[in-house]
Amino acid sequence: MTDRINHATEARHLLQSAAKYRRDGFQHIASTLAQEAQTEATLALVEQQRIANLIRLHAECGHTGMALFVPVGSVSEAIHPDVAAALGIEVTPDD
Repeated sequence: MTDRINHATEARHLLQSAAKYRRDGFQHIASTLAQEAQTEATLALVEQQRIANLIRLHAECGHTGMALFVPVGSVSEAIHPDVAAALGIEVTPDD
């Protein structure tokens, strides 16, 4: 699995930087950073909506293939690592 980008945290950092540049009189840089923050915030919302859709699909259909849960052992399921990471849930792999 690749390193996950926390878009919400990234958006907050960009907004903090934008505020600093605005205070220092660099309005153009502040505006650019604010636009980047908006993009990151939008990506965070998209990720959360995707997870909400997967949860709803699982509730309606009883399964989502490998999108929400992955097989563990012979009968049990575990939350998909990407979904767990997006929700801030630490998943330790079973050996």
